[in-house]
Parts: sequence; C-alpha cells; structure tokens
Amino acid sequence: AQFPTHPDIAGVQDSLGEAYADMKDLTKAQEAIKTDIEKYPGHNGLLRMITRVAVETARAGDPNKAMELTQAIFDQKPQGMDLLYALTTKARVLIHQGKEAEAQKLADEILVQFKSNPKETAYHLFGVGEEFYSRAFTDNSYGQLSENAPVMLNKAIEFWKQPFFQEDPKQKVKVMYFTGMAYLYLRQYEAA
Repeated sequence: AQFPTHPDIAGVQDSLGEAYADMKDLTKAQEAIKTDIEKYPGHNGLLRMITRVAVETARAGDPNKAMELTQAIFDQKPQGMDLLYALTTKARVLIHQGKEAEAQKLADEILVQFKSNPKETAYHLFGVGEEFYSRAFTDNSYGQLSENAPVMLNKAIEFWKQPFFQEDPKQKVKVMYFTGMAYLYLRQYEAA
C-alpha cells in the first residue's frame, strides 16, 4: 500500500472483511481477518469485523469454523464492552452448533457480568435470539422456512421474552417486531 502506516488502513481492512461477509464470500472475508490480525492486531474495529464474519460463517453452515474465528476474538484479549462483544458472538455461534442450552447459560452469565450496562447488553443479546430466528430459514434471506422452523421460531420467541429486553425502548421495539414476525410465520395470528 502507498500509505502502509496511515491510521485508517486498519479500518479500511475491516470494512473490506465486512463487505466480503455481506457478499457471502467468506473465504475472502476470513483472509481479510487473517491479514488484519497479522498487520493490525488489537486495533479498534477488529473485533466487530471478526464477529460479523464468524456469525455469517455460522449461518452459512460452518459453525465449527465460526467458533475458530470466535476464538480469534478471545485471542485479542478483549476487555470491557469488547468482552461483551466476544461473549455474545460465542453464544450466537453455539446456537448454530446446536448447543442452545450452553448458549442460554452463557447469556445468563453475560447478564450478570454486564448488568451495569443494560442497554449495551440487551443490544448484543438480541443477536443471540436472532440466531434462533435465522435458523428457522433455509438461507439468510428469511424467505423459505426450514423443517425445524417451528422449533427455532419458538426458541427465538422464548429467548426474547426475557425481561431485560423490556428495559430499553429500542430493544423492546425490535423484540416486538421480530416476535410478531415469528408468530406470523408460525401462523399464530392472534399472538402476532
């Protein structure tokens, strides 16, 4: 690069990784992570990019690779709110590994550990419920329901019923919308 020491290079690399994840080119997204970790370890934004790629990798059907990526987040030794990011990412990937009870246990631990930041905690834990919701579909487009859709939609609804989601108006609205959509997919129109 012409400006290899410019402070914005790491952020550009993050954006590149996220763009590849959005385009579902997970191989290039994972290469971007590797480059980012090698050249710009510990920089602001790295954890978000790894999280994005890990979740997309899990949703694409490779939850074990996603868990490897999640470990890369912990290798950066996150602290404070970055640790919240790391732990919720792990819970999200656990759902794709079929370890829902372990994900719920981790969510419960997150609630205790980050109780002093209820809005941030609710924001990140919403994503855990979103993984149940996403598993109800055969792809990431939320169009075609999978065979296990009723089970996954009900798990999402149950997860989002937890009281801490009601404390933040933004999360409450998101929970109401997605819970309503889940009930519609379940053809439970009265509940929606």
